[in-house]
Amino acid sequence: ALRDLVLSLLQTQQEKEAEWAERARYIAQQELAIALRDETIARLESTIAKLQRWRFGRRSEKLSPDQISLWEEALDTEIAAMESILETVLEDSAAVTASRPGTEAPVAPARPSRRHPGRMQLPDTLPRVEVHHDPLTCTCGQCGGLLETVGEEISEKLDYIPGRFQVIRHIRPKLACRPCGTIESPALPAQVIDKGLPTARLVAHVMTAKHVDHLPLYRQETQYLRAGVPISR
Repeated sequence: ALRDLVLSLLQTQQEKEAEWAERARYIAQQELAIALRDETIARLESTIAKLQRWRFGRRSEKLSPDQISLWEEALDTEIAAMESILETVLEDSAAVTASRPGTEAPVAPARPSRRHPGRMQLPDTLPRVEVHHDPLTCTCGQCGGLLETVGEEISEKLDYIPGRFQVIRHIRPKLACRPCGTIESPALPAQVIDKGLPTARLVAHVMTAKHVDHLPLYRQETQYLRAGVPISR
């Protein structure tokens, strides 16, 4: 009986060792697959970045419009193909991670955020102007029943109001002394340019546009002329 017990224990131990060896080989294969996946993802992301730089980078500004139009469709197609391949690799990676032994709650790898044109969230700090669109009729066009409000569909659009000029009038009363004939006026506040037209805000705007936004004076002259203010450069 003791001999049978020892043989049974030895057989159990051999089975466990074989199971552990098989699991170690499986884990090694999975780690190799994950390493290859990471390398593939890095290569695809690098390729997408290069294509996007070629599509939208400064180098395209050196080409003529005719040359750019020849490559636009091909580059867009190539970028879309690379993004599709990257999605497939990420899905396969999630499946491999889920099938790995000893994992109770597999977590899918985080996908890189994709840009969706027109879906940008507008900042909450911007003021909102609500425009209500009332229906043309309050009756159903199918049965003639009375329509009731069950909700709202809200779509936000980003609007821009161009900067405007204004004139600041400094009005100082003239004070006269009848006995001696003296006439006085309150002193004018200090100006950034004595006897000049621009205020400190206008000078700051011109300097910022020229030295920060790299907008030459002749372009600013054109902008001011469109606004009805003919200021020479």
